[in-house]
Amino acid sequence: MKKTVSSLLAVIITLMMIMTSFPLAFATDSSGEEEVSDEIAHSHTLVEFRTEPTCLCDGILETRCTECGYSSFGVLPALGHSIVTIPGRAPTETESGLSDGEMCNNCGEIITAQVEIPATGGSEEDQEHQHEYEIFRTEPTCTEDGYITGRCSCGVETLEIIEALGHEIEIIPGREPTAEAPGLTEGERCAVCGIVLRAQQEIVLPDDGEDEHTHEYVTERMEPTCTEDGYVISRCSCGVETREIIEALGHEIEIIPGREPTAEAPGLTEGERCAVCGTVLRAQQEIVLPDDGEEEHTHEYVTERMEPTCTEDGFVISRCSCGVETREIIEALGHEIEIIPGREPTAEAPGLTDGERCAVCGTVLRAQQEIVLPDDGEEEHTHEYVTERMEPTCTEDGYVISRCSCGVETLE
Repeated sequence: MKKTVSSLLAVIITLMMIMTSFPLAFATDSSGEEEVSDEIAHSHTLVEFRTEPTCLCDGILETRCTECGYSSFGVLPALGHSIVTIPGRAPTETESGLSDGEMCNNCGEIITAQVEIPATGGSEEDQEHQHEYEIFRTEPTCTEDGYITGRCSCGVETLEIIEALGHEIEIIPGREPTAEAPGLTEGERCAVCGIVLRAQQEIVLPDDGEDEHTHEYVTERMEPTCTEDGYVISRCSCGVETREIIEALGHEIEIIPGREPTAEAPGLTEGERCAVCGTVLRAQQEIVLPDDGEEEHTHEYVTERMEPTCTEDGFVISRCSCGVETREIIEALGHEIEIIPGREPTAEAPGLTDGERCAVCGTVLRAQQEIVLPDDGEEEHTHEYVTERMEPTCTEDGYVISRCSCGVETLE
């Protein structure tokens, strides 16, 4: 499925590149002979338009000149899954266990499902089990991670990620334009998978062979609405096009007057709508008098309460039979950190690093890592860390992960 989506996206990008370069193609005069459209050489003023990639789908990066309409397209490789471990549990004599599982920390997709491990049903000696793994390997590509999976007949499974190789950039040579044929700018593609990373653009000489050309624009204008941007597109007969975005106006708030209830007719609370497009932003609520017809009314609320969780807000809604309603937001509680104790490795069994989970909802916040002794069985071991660093952005935390070959990992 992932490969199908990526292939479809590549086809769409190719079509967009062909459509972009189409206005620069040769025109035919009344004599039937081909002539070259007018265009001047200039320094592009470039802006970027991005469609962000997801775990499975590539994104698009379009670079567009605001003056002449030149544009190029590139592929933003899919991010790939961010794998976290779902801790399993060992079987006992009377209760079954679970193997470790894996899920994506970004999109929540289960990568490796947990497998039930039958209860041992024997003595403590019978519970000892030596894993014998069958190995399955999927090679990485330029944009997708590969993996090595080991499966034991008891249900225990291991997974090792092989990072995507990344594109190998290859220059697509350009050519100079002549009076007989248009030229092409240089482009870029991947020498391994063939994906075009920077499309070539057609270069044509002006009709008279001179560099000077005065653009005569025909303008197309789309007015913005309350919620959608508008634009102004100016096109010249030589193929040059400029585009200016006009930001959405936003709603213009107008009060919808309410009315008091009477013995003859129910009332209405105030509401809100947009004075421009008429969209109702806050609906009116009906207010009715009690059955005895008295003007005075004391609200008797029936309350509906949704408790907040670690990650989602809760609320308290109070409704009166007359139609009046109040709503109060209860902020999310946040995770309550609990340490998952680790254990030291021995010659007989591997150890585990400390982990973290939420004491309330059970979400694993930092997975435990297996620690094994060196092959010589010595207890002493000096950690030699390989460091991976992710710089912080305006909205996301960065981190420094240090990993030792023995399985110990630190996160800062």
